[in-house]
Amino acid sequence: MSKECTHCYRRYAKKQFVWADRYGNDKDHRQCRYCKLVRQKWRLKNFTYKMVNQARYKDSGKRVGEGRKPKDFTWDEKDYITRKYIDVLRDFQEDKCAYCNILMQTVNRNLPDGLTLEALDSTKPHVRTNSCLACKRCNTSRIGQKNMSVREAVVLKHVAAGLENLYQQSSTGCTSSSQSSSMSDASSSEDHSPVRRRSRYKRDTRSASYV
Repeated sequence: MSKECTHCYRRYAKKQFVWADRYGNDKDHRQCRYCKLVRQKWRLKNFTYKMVNQARYKDSGKRVGEGRKPKDFTWDEKDYITRKYIDVLRDFQEDKCAYCNILMQTVNRNLPDGLTLEALDSTKPHVRTNSCLACKRCNTSRIGQKNMSVREAVVLKHVAAGLENLYQQSSTGCTSSSQSSSMSDASSSEDHSPVRRRSRYKRDTRSASYV
């Protein structure tokens, strides 16, 4: 017997759809094991993209039907959190929590030591001056909201480090490098003959055992 994957629409043996869940029990999934591994690799590589999207989703107040109160946050788009600023925060905090100073990991961010994005003031959106990186335990326990002195210490530490200036320097450096690379590519394209474009569709080399 075989089964069709709901993601890649290919048929594999049923054993390619069965693996243990977080509780250790074997569960029959709708996607194959190959698509699961690809999805896990994408999440590990682009977890900052997901963090920014989740922050926008929470600040927009779209969870009104789930019991959350609507939020009337307004912010300037240029001041909102970005993936580059998260990288700046990671370099500054050395992947350590802003509150308990524990070393955070990104493999499974739902664990107590998982890396999460924290809003220092819950009454404001996730702008760069109101964001820090905290572990899952401190984020869910709302340490910064309960203890004002701890939150003020984190804010002063971030302001004194000049993270906004570092972010501006990194963004301008990326633009200048991209412009120089584009100019070099243009000059090289003039010297060389055009290369045949590769096909965007690659042949699937995966194999599976059928029953």
